[in-house]
Amino acid sequence: MKKIKYLILVLFALSILASGCKKEENETAGKAVFSYVSDGFQVTFTNFTFGANEFEWDFDDGSDISTLSNPVHIFKAKGVYMVSLNAYTNGEVSNFTDSVVVTGPNIKIDGNFMDWDYVEYLFEQEESTGTLKSIKGYVDAANINFYLEGTEDMSLAVMDIYIDADNDPTTGYQSWQFPMGSGADILCEGNFDPERPQNSAGTIYDYTGVDGGWGWTGKMSFSEGMNFSKIATNNGNYAIEFSISKAALGDVSGAISFAFFELNAGWAGVGEIPVSSQEDSKLLELKF
Repeated sequence: MKKIKYLILVLFALSILASGCKKEENETAGKAVFSYVSDGFQVTFTNFTFGANEFEWDFDDGSDISTLSNPVHIFKAKGVYMVSLNAYTNGEVSNFTDSVVVTGPNIKIDGNFMDWDYVEYLFEQEESTGTLKSIKGYVDAANINFYLEGTEDMSLAVMDIYIDADNDPTTGYQSWQFPMGSGADILCEGNFDPERPQNSAGTIYDYTGVDGGWGWTGKMSFSEGMNFSKIATNNGNYAIEFSISKAALGDVSGAISFAFFELNAGWAGVGEIPVSSQEDSKLLELKF
């Protein structure tokens, strides 16, 4: 009799335990949750939702809703995004929203252009009339970084980079080539060394002219304020990446505007970005 009572108690305890486990499984099933790994602008999402059969992802950047289980998404700018996942299980919906930090690419001036894959072009032209075709820009904590594409004739024997560092077109050098806005406060002028880029010779100048006229004073060399890769082929184009130290530009924040010119050894213009000398010509803006 005691054995029967003991067996009944054991079976009762097991039934309670099984009921508790089943309840816990039911509470977990369909509950939306995810994690992510950020690599530059590319973010890979891992969906840990158990038992759901339909999904909706809102990436908080104006892009289309994704219905993939584990999407890989390309953001267009660094920032913090509130990404939301709706998981559907037998008509029931569970939502999980979490902040996703996109820090942007880790640009290194080393001739490996993969860093730039998900950075958008600031300017591009399919049929260039000169040596320069397109350019990308990205700003990190210490540098203004550029990726420049050109034709096989791009050598940068002489380069002029005009920069509106305070992003105010009414101050600085007023170029007739950009009637809709120039105001360059900085000029980087020099010669690229294709074999030893670190030996490229040039000077970074501050604008010291009067009333928008020509006038510059040198403040540091290329070796002190700039860094260049070699020119190499990339996706059918000739390309180079280079950086300008923020310290060389002074107090910059928010955005800069710029224009890039290539000249030959005789100082004749052979390439330009953006297109100049048009009624609507102005410097290109690069936001931080």
